[in-house]
Amino acid sequence: MLSALNNLKKSGLVFGFVFMAMIMLTGCGGEDAELKKNIQSTVDGMQQLLPMKFGEDVTLSEVKADGSRIVYFYSLSNVSLEEQKLEASQLEVMKNTTYEAVIVGVCASADTKKILTVGGGLEYIYNDVDGKEIMKFTINKDDCE
Repeated sequence: MLSALNNLKKSGLVFGFVFMAMIMLTGCGGEDAELKKNIQSTVDGMQQLLPMKFGEDVTLSEVKADGSRIVYFYSLSNVSLEEQKLEASQLEVMKNTTYEAVIVGVCASADTKKILTVGGGLEYIYNDVDGKEIMKFTINKDDCE
């Protein structure tokens, strides 16, 4: 589990920069329809890069547009909820550590904050090796204030 946490920290920071580059390419508008269009355009561009590996254990396997949110689906190849019998407290530590790593990358970038400021959101879903959801969280503009 420690290896997965370390890779998740790295992936959050690295992926923040990948996301920033995509936002810079598509721009960002304040109108809801324009925001949704830019999000869809960003997702379309990112899907061409998938799957995207971060270290040995973390893979960004899917990206979807959901209205004014971008939803990222990660797979963790070294975590199995069934085999490892992780306790709720261990999962909470994993979620908090991952959230903190991701939020630092997202909020440190003016470009990623821009999409949040105009009403966009970023949702992160992490699945284990068997495709079972381990954790999920959403980042909105309030998270970066």
